[in-house]
Amino acid sequence: MKDILILMLVVAIFACNRKNSSKNIYGAANQHTEVEEKIIEKGDTIKDKEDIVEAYNAIVEAQEDDVLDTVMLDYDCNGEKKGKVIYYSLDGELKKIFHQYNEYDHFVGNEEYYIQNGQVFFAYYKHLTWNFESAEVTRDNIHELRYYVIDHDPYECLEKKFSVLDQDSIQVVGDRIPNLSSECSNFNLVMSEYQKLMAFRETQGKKEEPSCL
Repeated sequence: MKDILILMLVVAIFACNRKNSSKNIYGAANQHTEVEEKIIEKGDTIKDKEDIVEAYNAIVEAQEDDVLDTVMLDYDCNGEKKGKVIYYSLDGELKKIFHQYNEYDHFVGNEEYYIQNGQVFFAYYKHLTWNFESAEVTRDNIHELRYYVIDHDPYECLEKKFSVLDQDSIQVVGDRIPNLSSECSNFNLVMSEYQKLMAFRETQGKKEEPSCL
């Protein structure tokens, strides 16, 4: 009788664990579907800045929830410029490109492109240069650019510049500095860089991958 009770208990525990496991699997699948629907809903009708912000937030949320597929490519231009490019996709559709690189020793660039239906709707650039303020202190100079895009054309461009002596305070100081309107004069250059990154993506897996971007 005791052996029968133990056997029944083991079977019950196994069944419970199996049920919870199935719930977790389907929960992850449902989360993926909900995020996908949210991105499609927010991205298909981009007609103003509010739509851009909503579509941007949907992609950021998907990235934070770890439901986007990623491909990372590295490059090195003979030590003069080197970096990495990360492509984020959902069900095979490209949603974001992140490009991080440095040139020589005093420049670091972070550039992001947010994409819906094959079109960039938002781009964010953060460039950092540094120099010696004294023998022991360095000054970081940050230049941020934001491009809001509708139907391939710049809708609004914002710019921010500031300097800090302590790298840990970049985020704090940056949040205090307001964005200023820009004339979008370098928008074509931004889109040209985006096209280069798209072309670079096509080199993945080829026998003769380019070593420089």
